[in-house]
Amino acid sequence: MADRFGMRGPIAVFSLVLAASGVAYGLTFEPAAIIAFGIVVAALNQTLVALMYSYPPRLFPTGVRATGTGFCYGLGRVLNAVGPLVIGQIYLSAGYVPVFVFIGACGAMITVSVLLAPARARLAPSVARRATELSGR
Repeated sequence: MADRFGMRGPIAVFSLVLAASGVAYGLTFEPAAIIAFGIVVAALNQTLVALMYSYPPRLFPTGVRATGTGFCYGLGRVLNAVGPLVIGQIYLSAGYVPVFVFIGACGAMITVSVLLAPARARLAPSVARRATELSGR
């Protein structure tokens, strides 16, 4: 899919559909709808994981690609560890519905961040020189 449509478009579309499906999943009480939205959420989540793990390396020049990608992955792991604490606090302080609104907002933030990110990051000249020196070119 990414070869045909690129990375940004599918990530943006899938994350918006995931956001809407996640909200619908949490706010519906009809058994058939819960199953349907649950399947959509699970499928889109797995699709987005594959796309999101292959997207960050494309943002960084070769000289700093491993560092930049590692930073992104590390930050993602920290946020994944903090997420359940945030969800718990939202539930305790605001109730059931805001939890799923927050989940939907997270999906929307994926879309916004991917669409606002440059197709390929540009380094400041001093950083580019240093990356070139480190790569031995």
